Amino acid sequence: MNLGRRPRSGRAKCGNRWNREKNGGLVVIIGKRCKNVAKERAAEVIFGYCAGNDVSVRDWQLQTTQWVLGKSFDIHAPIGPWIVTPDELGDPHTLGIRCLVNGEQRQSSNTKQFDFQRLRSDRTP
Repeated sequence: MNLGRRPRSGRAKCGNRWNREKNGGLVVIIGKRCKNVAKERAAEVIFGYCAGNDVSVRDWQLQTTQWVLGKSFDIHAPIGPWIVTPDELGDPHTLGIRCLVNGEQRQSSNTKQFDFQRLRSDRTP
C-alpha cells in the first residue's frame, strides 16, 4: 500500500467499507481567534457545540503508529445539523451520546466517559 499518494481522481479510496467505524462525539466550536488559551479561560472562546461523527477506517489507521491516517479522509467528520450555544447546553461533560447507523445503535455513552475533557477547569490534564 502506497501511503504517500492519493488517487488522481481527487477522491481517496477510503478502505474496505466493512472496516469503517463510526463514533458519536461532541464537537466544540471555537468562536474567537485564539491560541494557547489557559484552561481556566477556555470556556470564553467557545461559540457552541454540535453533534459529530468520528469516522475511522481501521485498515488505513493501523498502517502507522499514529491514528490520524485513518481519520483524515474528506468524508470523515460530518457534523451538525444544529449548533447549540453554551447557555442552551448546560454542562457539556454530562451529555448522553448515541450513534445510530441505519437505525441500528452502534454506541451509547456519556461525555463524562470521553478521553479529552480539557475544557473543564476543575480537571487536571
